[in-house]
Amino acid sequence: MIIKKKYDNLEDLISKVVSSIEVVDDRWPNYKKESTPLLIADNFFSSTIVHSIGVDKIDLNSLKNLKGKMKVNNKIIGNGEGKDILEDPLNALKWFLEFNFEQNNAPQSGDLISLGSLVKTYWVSKNDTITVDIEELGKIEAKFI
Repeated sequence: MIIKKKYDNLEDLISKVVSSIEVVDDRWPNYKKESTPLLIADNFFSSTIVHSIGVDKIDLNSLKNLKGKMKVNNKIIGNGEGKDILEDPLNALKWFLEFNFEQNNAPQSGDLISLGSLVKTYWVSKNDTITVDIEELGKIEAKFI
């Protein structure tokens, strides 16, 4: 059975918004040659996510204007804004939620949904410390040993 839901009020659906670091896995020899649907189906880089405490209350319409930065070993390597994610992170969320999910694979209450990145992928080296800081959402840091 396929689940197709229409999510009209995202305010009722979202309990928290967080900053995160997506830990990626470079398992594709040349991902640029692969089709986008295949990469999405594979969640092509994702390995895990480290996230901040985040915020419970935020104007969802402000997400596209939030600015963020990523540091490696205290050096800024990238800056971005929420609108860098499909012009608005909410567009990415709506696209994801309107996907035709199998009944046992539909998003559930409490699920963490990553919507994209404000900066380009950075391949860490041993002992790198990565910091992501997005205004209003907070800072998260991870050291790769």
